[in-house]
Amino acid sequence: DSVLLYDQLVKTYHDQNDFSAEQEALTKRLALGEASATHYRLGLLLTLSDVQHAQQEFNTASSLDPEFKLVTTTLLFALNAAESEPDPARRYVIIGRGLGLVEEWGLASKAFEHALSLDGANADAWAWLGEARQHQGQDGSEELDKALSFDSGDPIVHALRGLYWTRMGKYSNA
Repeated sequence: DSVLLYDQLVKTYHDQNDFSAEQEALTKRLALGEASATHYRLGLLLTLSDVQHAQQEFNTASSLDPEFKLVTTTLLFALNAAESEPDPARRYVIIGRGLGLVEEWGLASKAFEHALSLDGANADAWAWLGEARQHQGQDGSEELDKALSFDSGDPIVHALRGLYWTRMGKYSNA
């Protein structure tokens, strides 16, 4: 029954990328009292499984603390855009891009991976997964190459590959 204990558990699970344990700890933490950061983090985790509940958590976070207004607005926009997309794989790409915009690249990777589980030939999902991996300290070139193999004319694929080559200092490839 300790707020401090749950806050530490949340951090530990987050550092271990154990999102399900983190979500459980966040829920138990909220049972002990309101906290805007806890609502926000729970909303982030719910973007991949329960969009409506995620939206509620983002709204609560921003109402408790105006500092969350900008990031929650960004995420709510992404979730709303995803809901209007008829293709389930594209929905997860949109959600992943929104998570990337707020620097949640671990969760963004999960969204892109889920998109690929629904449509393994989705060039945008491959390209964005490569981008997410780079932000997580991995190479990402394999995913970018797969994206190119699935759609060599996709401007998003070429733009993200250009970013990759720029980061590598290979400007002529970019």
